[in-house]
Amino acid sequence: MLTVIYQRNTDLTDEPMDDEPPALTLPSEIWNRIFDLASDEDVIFQYGLPTVMAESAWFKNAFGEWTLRSPQEAINLVQRRSYSTKKAIRWTCRAFRQIGAEFMYRCLFFNDPGRLQKLSDALDESAHVATTKTNS
Repeated sequence: MLTVIYQRNTDLTDEPMDDEPPALTLPSEIWNRIFDLASDEDVIFQYGLPTVMAESAWFKNAFGEWTLRSPQEAINLVQRRSYSTKKAIRWTCRAFRQIGAEFMYRCLFFNDPGRLQKLSDALDESAHVATTKTNS
């Protein structure tokens, strides 16, 4: 869980105070590393993704009942949590929206190959619509 605390100096001193919170003065490379850790992408990108030989695990569901979670369900849960964390980061402020944009599309998972084809078609369509203007 990522927690950023911003505390304003309330002492009555002669030091000028910046309007920008100190957290936003960090370089974007540091924020990228923080967001990378917060979004659990190291778990998603590990070399040992679940296979048919991976074991299922017991967990307590929302109704308080014990059930088995397959390895595929476990990785899907991590992916959904990672996605919601990435969305929360991007909706925090304008600076985080810009810095966190690359995390939204760093890895894409498709259970159905047809969806990959739809994405390819959509990207091709947007490439035809997009134009680049240059001044010579």
